[in-house]
Amino acid sequence: KGKTFKAAAERACRYLSDVAGSKSLHEYSRSDALTFRNALIERGLAGSSVAQVFNTVSAIFNFTSNELALELRNPFREVYFDKADGVSKRLSMVSRFSLTSFNFAF
Repeated sequence: KGKTFKAAAERACRYLSDVAGSKSLHEYSRSDALTFRNALIERGLAGSSVAQVFNTVSAIFNFTSNELALELRNPFREVYFDKADGVSKRLSMVSRFSLTSFNFAF
């Protein structure tokens, strides 16, 4: 994977370890996942950013447990949060141009 994925993975893992501590995979619980969710929301992350962090942590959990042939339930799966919370709707380029008046001086 590229630099962007690596940076996102490292950031997500750092967020998790700041909240739940650095543990072995089998030690993470659903309670850790819920506490993690709440900490991200309290930190002021938008719902879409919380989703991105959770997807990254969940993917790392799945990849690692599959590679090590561990049969673990992923506690970070299916954790509810409002993905639209704190997200502002962006206008399309056409809408932006129609809202802008152009004044050209020649």
